[in-house]
Amino acid sequence: AEEEERAKRDLKAQQKMAKWARKLYIATVVSIVLTLFGLVLIAFTLHHTKRAANSSAEIVDVTRDSAERQLRAYLSVKSMRITGVREGSTPTAQVSIVNSGQSPASRVRTFYTCQMGPSNEVFRVKFNHTKPTSRLALGPGMDGHFTIAAPRGLSAKEIDDINHGRWSIVIAGVFTYKDVFRRTRRTTFKAMLPPDFKVEATERTAVTACSKGNRMS
Repeated sequence: AEEEERAKRDLKAQQKMAKWARKLYIATVVSIVLTLFGLVLIAFTLHHTKRAANSSAEIVDVTRDSAERQLRAYLSVKSMRITGVREGSTPTAQVSIVNSGQSPASRVRTFYTCQMGPSNEVFRVKFNHTKPTSRLALGPGMDGHFTIAAPRGLSAKEIDDINHGRWSIVIAGVFTYKDVFRRTRRTTFKAMLPPDFKVEATERTAVTACSKGNRMS
């Protein structure tokens, strides 16, 4: 009877140990599942944090670019006129540029030419570099002026070619400058006599912008 009682106690003890083992196993499984879930949450959080950081960086870039576009200097040609279009005279163009932006343009340099050639806008132009003293500064709303002279006077034949639309006088140039954001900017311009231009006694005439060669960066 005593041995039978001891066997019952041993059986109960084993059963308790088996229950605790099952509970421990379940707890371990639950702990592993929770750990994996936590890792997934961490990865998800890091992913969206990175996306948010990238989005913030993009917003900063867009805001900065927008501010630069709004505040930077913009140099463009305000007006162009030409004189001396008659036999024996040297055609000379008067060019005015203006800073239509909201901040100064510094180190303004110009490269330009005034040439005679076919009236089809396609012939290649060569620029004459200005002297280093042309590195001026233009504040907002300020104008700059310079003249561009042709290399020689017009002959009677060239006057006849201009009157019959075979030749024209082309004014072209580039000016570069720096804005307050230390970026180098560039504006190109190209214009020629109006298509219906006739050599008369008119001393000064406005020119017509060409379809190509006028750009601003």
